[in-house]
Amino acid sequence: DLKDRNLAYLLLEHIGAVMSLKYDDGIFTPFEIQPTTPSDWMGLNNTTAEIQIHPNGKLLALSNRGHDSILMCSILDDGRLEKLRYYKDEDLIYISRFFTFTEDGKQLYCANIGTSGGKELYMSELGAQPGTGSITIFDVNEETGELCFTGQKIEFPAPSCLIFKTIEN
Repeated sequence: DLKDRNLAYLLLEHIGAVMSLKYDDGIFTPFEIQPTTPSDWMGLNNTTAEIQIHPNGKLLALSNRGHDSILMCSILDDGRLEKLRYYKDEDLIYISRFFTFTEDGKQLYCANIGTSGGKELYMSELGAQPGTGSITIFDVNEETGELCFTGQKIEFPAPSCLIFKTIEN
């Protein structure tokens, strides 16, 4: 459990990086900073938007706006992050402002604020076609972090947050 290991992860939104920190005696100490895009990506600008730890505590996911991807990472025993895979498809992940895992960790819902309409020179939310957006749903392999599109895509103008509520009988 991450709480027992006293770890935290922080997105550095405007530089497109993730920082790993250890917490001890009331102090957070950074021990790793990694860019959130692949080393061979030649984009002009990338910002991050969302970071989530999978319910199993072994996986971490984050979203890139600019690179238009979700990065799945494994949380190693020492707390460092190992990049597993980038999930990138303009029809399924486009300027992802928010995503979340379901409570059981079996699915990931991605809120895309727009659809591709030809990007401007600099990444911005203005690169999305006005009045467009979607929620795309992926199955999650809890062991490997692999995402698999379920075929479910809900057209919805510029979703920015998703909240699940458990209904009790």
